Amino acid sequence: MATKEEISMIGFEIVAYAGDAQTDLIAAIDAARCGDFDKAEELRASANQALIDAHDVQTKLLSQEAGGGEMDVTFIMFHAQDTLMTTMMLEKQARFMIDGYRRIAALEAKLSCCRNPCRQRHSRNLRATLHAGAPLGTARVPAGRLRSGRYPSTRVCSSTALRASCEASGSMTTASKSLKR
Repeated sequence: MATKEEISMIGFEIVAYAGDAQTDLIAAIDAARCGDFDKAEELRASANQALIDAHDVQTKLLSQEAGGGEMDVTFIMFHAQDTLMTTMMLEKQARFMIDGYRRIAALEAKLSCCRNPCRQRHSRNLRATLHAGAPLGTARVPAGRLRSGRYPSTRVCSSTALRASCEASGSMTTASKSLKR
């Protein structure tokens, strides 16, 4: 039989592993947003290992209970289970977000290579739409007018501004710097 104190300590251990995983996952998403996909995958792998460690601790406790041991439920253990479950969901979402940022970067790279003036105009409009977070096809202001300042009140985040914020945070790779115009 595990004592209430032992169960609480196991709960603290699960919370610690899950907290480390959450921190790494948030950093991985941020790194992917700035184009550093190697760092994002490294952080996601680190988070995955922390989740495995937390799950191992949880499994030991579950097997004790399955073996007939009585367990006193503590608030710390409830918190640990909740934290572990939400972190596992965050890990799944982080995979999708990193993949999405990777796809956006690939589209931007393709669009920045356009030589045809008509395609270049479309490329700027699409890039402005992507960075504004709007669905495709909703950019109404021609990109040339955005750059010339004719629409100063328009809230469209340029790719240059996004890259500048990523460079300032130090999480931009040389590969993503080459996409700069």
